[in-house]
Amino acid sequence: MAYYGGIEGGTTGSRMVILRADGKQVGKSEGPHTNYWHLGMSEAARRIVLLVKDALQNADLPVDTPLKSLGLALSGINTELNSMQMIEAVRRINPNVAERIHACNDAVGTLVTATDENAIVLIAGTGSICKLIRKDLSFVRIGGLGYLLGDEGSAFWIAHQAIMSYIKITEGLYHAQYGIQRLTEAIYKHFGIKHYHELLSHFNENIDKTFIAQLCKYLAEAARDGDPFCKQLFTDAGVHLGRHVSAAVKHADKEGLMAPEGIEVVCCGSVFKSWDLLATGFRSGLKPQHCGDCQQGRINLRLLHITAAVGAAILAAKLECGISIPRPDQVTDFLCEISLTGHDSQRDL
Repeated sequence: MAYYGGIEGGTTGSRMVILRADGKQVGKSEGPHTNYWHLGMSEAARRIVLLVKDALQNADLPVDTPLKSLGLALSGINTELNSMQMIEAVRRINPNVAERIHACNDAVGTLVTATDENAIVLIAGTGSICKLIRKDLSFVRIGGLGYLLGDEGSAFWIAHQAIMSYIKITEGLYHAQYGIQRLTEAIYKHFGIKHYHELLSHFNENIDKTFIAQLCKYLAEAARDGDPFCKQLFTDAGVHLGRHVSAAVKHADKEGLMAPEGIEVVCCGSVFKSWDLLATGFRSGLKPQHCGDCQQGRINLRLLHITAAVGAAILAAKLECGISIPRPDQVTDFLCEISLTGHDSQRDL
């Protein structure tokens, strides 16, 4: 029996699945993130090998069972060079982990999990990235350059904006348009602090982006309770995510990839748990800002509800072994449809 593995490695955590050629999932595992930009190539590879071991155990297979192929859909992998470096690092730790290994960005794994068509992938978890991915898997990238150079609309970005706003208001640099009591409570509760100076260790000593991003849970609770400051944080995040998609749509339109029924936007990541808080800002971000922006067609947003590890396994099996593993049915949930032509009653509020 041949087995095909796939790993989805984001900056929040990682998931693996083992599939048979008929698409049946026989094993799975979960573990910490595998972004080599934060861990180094060797540690990321060690975590990948451990994920494989755990998934084989979950499948009741010997831990030395070689996979026919292993797909790695990882945040941080964006070039042919670092793809090969990751594969080599994995093989140094376990040369027999799989007969063939394929590495790509997590956005590509997300796409293949959902569709074979041209589509836009929008990921907003701890970090964020948007890509227009063509059928041949070539792509145009927007954002996704890390928390220092971008990641707008991500959970880390929302948390960072909240903390920066709190500090500047507290120190008198800015005047608060809204009260910040709920914002203050959220920050102090999440970090377990009594004074904001205690935040320094979280941002200077072994910064844990995932933990900082988890502040969003409390901010979302406050926003849903009607706190105007926290609601605005998510609206602003929605605007940035909308601008990312607008940029991708512009490229799709120029290349003639906007089908009459619209282009699909496959959404993935924990931030979309707060879609109700993002939606208004997202629609606003899609408004044309200049003459180069696309002003025709429509986009169909769908939320991926299974792991992109499935797409990673399917892709590696196809490209490395010539095996077509069937995709599971109904892997996405409908979020909304937005017209880019003329007036949109919700977008143009």
